[in-house]
Amino acid sequence: MSILPRRLLCNRLSTKANLVARGILTQDARFCVTGCGEEETTQYLFLNCPLVKDLWNLVRDWVGISAADPYFIYNYFVQFTFSTSGSTLR
Repeated sequence: MSILPRRLLCNRLSTKANLVARGILTQDARFCVTGCGEEETTQYLFLNCPLVKDLWNLVRDWVGISAADPYFIYNYFVQFTFSTSGSTLR
């Protein structure tokens, strides 16, 4: 498995919420980069942010994937992996 999926599934991406938890950013800097006013967590950034959600829909259309929006990162990862002809993880 490549490093991005591993870090994504283990909640180890450098989201603002994770950087605040590590003491790198202040509490005031924890909000989403898109300016929507929500805390930037992995879950929010990949699944719930309106701007990013639209982007994922465009990517799915471009790749030719028709799927329901999952509620958890792991489910999204599994859905995307198996919808790309079941190719193995590298």
